[in-house]
Amino acid sequence: MSIKRFSVMMFAVISIALTCTAEKTPDVKSLFPDIEGFTRSNDIVSYRPDNLFEYINGAAELYLMYDFSGLNLQQYKDKDENTITIEIYDQKTVNNSFGIYSQERPYECEYLDIGVQATYMEGYLNFYQGRYYVKIAGYNLGAKDREYLTSTAKKVSGLLREETTPPAMLMLFPEKAKVANREEYIPKDFLGYSFFEKAFTAEYQDTGAKSYKLFIIETPDRAALEKSIEEYKKAANIKIDLLKDGIHEVDDQYQGKLLISVKGKYIVGALNPENVKIDQSIIIQVISSLK
Repeated sequence: MSIKRFSVMMFAVISIALTCTAEKTPDVKSLFPDIEGFTRSNDIVSYRPDNLFEYINGAAELYLMYDFSGLNLQQYKDKDENTITIEIYDQKTVNNSFGIYSQERPYECEYLDIGVQATYMEGYLNFYQGRYYVKIAGYNLGAKDREYLTSTAKKVSGLLREETTPPAMLMLFPEKAKVANREEYIPKDFLGYSFFEKAFTAEYQDTGAKSYKLFIIETPDRAALEKSIEEYKKAANIKIDLLKDGIHEVDDQYQGKLLISVKGKYIVGALNPENVKIDQSIIIQVISSLK
């Protein structure tokens, strides 16, 4: 092959790669919409993992735990100096964007169908969509607060070019007795153990009973699962064989009572420190849905 022909081929390959990258990662400016009655008060400000603390010092570690890769923000002002600020956090995956969203989701708020899901309370609207976690704040917007924030959020959602589907693992939790909007994703150190990673949880509560949490941990493969289970048994002083089929009740010296079962590369269980009655059919249903 001639050097000239090789150079042409390499140029074509690089061009295709750059085109694909451009399609996957929108230009930052294109993510911020025009807002009627407001003008952009400054240039887009960007932060990366090494300087995020300069903007959110107290919360930077939490975002970094969810694989934060970048923040871009834009502020808008109207003629009366009222402001709207849009913050777009890139968390790399929908699991991570949901995870940080779930950590900051207020208990008392209005839930909206923007992105995958949005929360609104006066002055603040947050939503997640694909790899992005978006926070929109309004200052002194008065009676139009909700109107401005929701319309702005819908515009941003349309510009993100990301799917509006939740993490697949959330769909494995049965709806029966599940408490709405209490799901979480913990990427590492679940239950305080370094060997338990990538855990999804959901809160359940039967009528008139105390609540408990179901969890699903996805490990890389069966070998990694078996290693995690053995490390857990040592750390929590568990004597029974947790790799056997069935649902095992254990008394964790740090976490209290737990139910644990394994299937393939998944660990499924329930946190039950107050020893409430748990409908094990829910756990069985989760296990049966795993492949």
